[in-house]
Amino acid sequence: MKISDLTNELLSAMTDAEKKAAARFNETTEDGEGYDVPKPMMRRLAEIGLVIHKGGGWYEQTDALLEIEDDLRAFGR
Repeated sequence: MKISDLTNELLSAMTDAEKKAAARFNETTEDGEGYDVPKPMMRRLAEIGLVIHKGGGWYEQTDALLEIEDDLRAFGR
């Protein structure tokens, strides 16, 4: 399976709320000021493999999230 197929599969499986939260997390990581995505949604993003919980309220983007970043930006418009 190609990366583009996996990307499309992931995006089609995500709810609009998950897409919005993932896009928002990406936005907030760019400015270095912390994130404002609610904890339950951050846990959900971790469950689906878009972020990694690093402990102490810290999360990190995964390659999967970076792969769909442009698609998420387009969704947010």
